Amino acid sequence: MAVTIRDLAESSLSYVSFNASRDLEGEAGPIPEKTLLKDAKITSLIQELQDWPGPQISSHKSARQFFHKLVFLADIRLKQGTPGIAGITGKILAETDEKGIPCLHTIIPEGYGGPGKPVKAWALCDAPNTLYALIKLGVKNQTLDKAAEHLASLSEPFGFSCRVSPSLGSWRGPGKKTEPCPYATLIMLKLLLLYGDKFKI
Repeated sequence: MAVTIRDLAESSLSYVSFNASRDLEGEAGPIPEKTLLKDAKITSLIQELQDWPGPQISSHKSARQFFHKLVFLADIRLKQGTPGIAGITGKILAETDEKGIPCLHTIIPEGYGGPGKPVKAWALCDAPNTLYALIKLGVKNQTLDKAAEHLASLSEPFGFSCRVSPSLGSWRGPGKKTEPCPYATLIMLKLLLLYGDKFKI
């Protein structure tokens, strides 16, 4: 049996019903955000992210990483005005490099080509996620636009390879410099879709 948008609007999952109801046209109107914020799973995520940047990076694919959780909150249509969100975005915007790219606290041992001490740094497998979430949450400023433009400029004919901030020294992730990183390419395209054809890659 086909699932309709009305079926989704009646889902027991708060974020599914919230978003489906917003997409219903000519109906009674969307479920208010305050209903979504009665869901303890959502409010606990918002509370957890107040401790941004969260756990030390051990694996960019780990669901424990705060930038993945932030993307989820952005994708379920929370906004900068949602209680608790501004506190998170404020901390992110306070930890950027000279190009406005959001950074995380990272330690790369000297034996792996890193500085061997905590530094503010970004990688192309985390920064596009954070920028995407900020923009989806409704944070708009020229600094974020310039950060996205710089990341877009790192494209290669084959997509995006593993690239990191200069603060990480000679360290980089797995894969050859001359080959694409599938994940970095995926999330960069996701970010750049928010800008339409503004940036050329």
